[in-house]
Amino acid sequence: MFNSMEEIPHNPQLTGSASVLPEVTFALPGGKPLAMTILVPWAAAPAAGYPLLVFLQGSAWTDPNRNAELPQLAQYAQQGMVVASITHRSVSDGFMPPAYLEDAKTAIRFLRHHAGDLNIDPHRVAFWGTSSGGNTAELIGLTGDDPQYKTNDFPEESDAVTCVVSCFGVADLVALTGSALKNAAGTAAFRRQHPKVAAFIQVEQGMAHAETVMRAMSPKYQVAHRTTSVPMLLMHGTADTVVPFAQSEQFAAQLRETGIANELVAVTGADHESDFWSPAVHQRIRTFLKQQLG
Repeated sequence: MFNSMEEIPHNPQLTGSASVLPEVTFALPGGKPLAMTILVPWAAAPAAGYPLLVFLQGSAWTDPNRNAELPQLAQYAQQGMVVASITHRSVSDGFMPPAYLEDAKTAIRFLRHHAGDLNIDPHRVAFWGTSSGGNTAELIGLTGDDPQYKTNDFPEESDAVTCVVSCFGVADLVALTGSALKNAAGTAAFRRQHPKVAAFIQVEQGMAHAETVMRAMSPKYQVAHRTTSVPMLLMHGTADTVVPFAQSEQFAAQLRETGIANELVAVTGADHESDFWSPAVHQRIRTFLKQQLG
């Protein structure tokens, strides 16, 4: 028998809850459907709409799992953001760069096109990516509305963003491959050990071609040719065995020298993914997004 009854007030503002739209097709490049998963807050949107957070999971430029981080992404929707977790065409299916970057930009334009339906504020848009998705995020921050990456999908909309979050992102593919591609034996070993990256940089077409791809798809080499210079939050594990911490450390220094606002956060002892994530990491990301998006 209960001795007392506790009372909890109801929640007429629907604060802290969100809905999921699990399969929203945003493009059909070459007949291949590309989908996103969207989280929308229940609470009434501000007059201008919710800020938008676009997320891209790392995949070595193959098949991003747009549902992998949904449990973690839910907190951002619960706190008042529309969150869209996207995918892109895969190099494993023969879609070579810059297809992945084109698709990410198409997703942004799609969301702006449907801003009214989703209660999005098109003037407050952040892009967040991890690993190869971090590479995408950094490039998006530097190439807003660059016509060379614009497809025919929603061409009237902008793909520029307000700010970028990159977690253990690949900023310099040339440094990532190191000296492995300097001779035939090294190239063959690299293809065996890193087949996805080898396919991405197209080593089978020769070193000159691979070098061109690596430079074109490395944020480091695009800073000088940038069309936009948005604030970036770079977070990286100091013990990352896949994408070395130096990638973000050196990129942050380059951005500072160029006058591009950025914040570098070292996650001490963290490897790639797994133990990188913590409540403190998410709090740091939320703080940055609040500062940039309001």
